[in-house]
Amino acid sequence: GSHGEMIQQLHLQQQQHQQHQHAVATTKHGDGRDEATAAASAWQGTAGLLRGLSNTLSRSPPLPSSAMIPASQPPLAPSMQCVMLLTVVYFNVYLFMITCSAVPGATRKWAERIFSGVQHALTFAPMLCVMMISVRLRAMQLKKYDPQQWAQEAMFIATFAVIVQVVCSLFRIEDVADTTIASKVFHIIVLVAKYVAASVLFVTVGALVVAVMTLS
Repeated sequence: GSHGEMIQQLHLQQQQHQQHQHAVATTKHGDGRDEATAAASAWQGTAGLLRGLSNTLSRSPPLPSSAMIPASQPPLAPSMQCVMLLTVVYFNVYLFMITCSAVPGATRKWAERIFSGVQHALTFAPMLCVMMISVRLRAMQLKKYDPQQWAQEAMFIATFAVIVQVVCSLFRIEDVADTTIASKVFHIIVLVAKYVAASVLFVTVGALVVAVMTLS
């Protein structure tokens, strides 16, 4: 059934996460050929995972005739949209970091300086995907097409909160004291946006937990 397939897909996601960790380790310790091989392997696994999740989560459970959606073109579930967006951001950002690290000069120094911040910003992305899929599975278990409307909105808010943190991590300033007033103001704005996004992320994850517990 669809639940068995989802369990298999979650196992594949765990394997894909392990492949990504290997790619990151290779980025820091391996040569250029190893980096390219690891990145290609990670992308190949991710593409297969997204295809499987898209096929599974797009299948709608039986609904009343008044609410039936044409089976020929089922809409992509909000949870799947968020999972795909997070996955694209996750791997594109790391691919970008790998590329920048391979370029000598100031680009490599910049990549090394922001790598830790970007990595921390993406830490919750895999588990956030699992949480969204769990909410979707619970709705399917109860013969619903989607979870509560506010839960769907929480998924999109959490997704963009992660993206905001990643973008803010790209603008790291080493020594703020030696910069201009405008740079200091910009740095403060970036920090505020980053911490607000982190707070919003935790609130929305809590909302998704509540959604799973209260869905009926």
